[in-house]
Amino acid sequence: AGIPLHRRPDSLAALPAQAGERPLVVLDELLPRVACDDGDGWRAACAQLDAGWLAPLQKRLGRQVDRVSLLAPTVYDELHYPLAAGDRWKFWKGSRPLADTARELAA
Repeated sequence: AGIPLHRRPDSLAALPAQAGERPLVVLDELLPRVACDDGDGWRAACAQLDAGWLAPLQKRLGRQVDRVSLLAPTVYDELHYPLAAGDRWKFWKGSRPLADTARELAA
């Protein structure tokens, strides 16, 4: 990706300024939990990701961040979620059936 390598901080708040305007942060704590069928560990890691990265990122969208791309490694491949500042308002749209979302993610 042509991005300098730095040690990953524990949270979004600790992301160093030298990471630049478009840092690449790999949050892969969930993958080993899934691979080892560790449900309790997965839930704990998920809560930690939410508190340290996802909730703060949601607050930053629309203020300091114009666009974010989330890339989630999985056992089979990867999931890619591009988010723009306006996406935080998508809850106003009607929800989709879970089966449709699962088919889209599996494609």
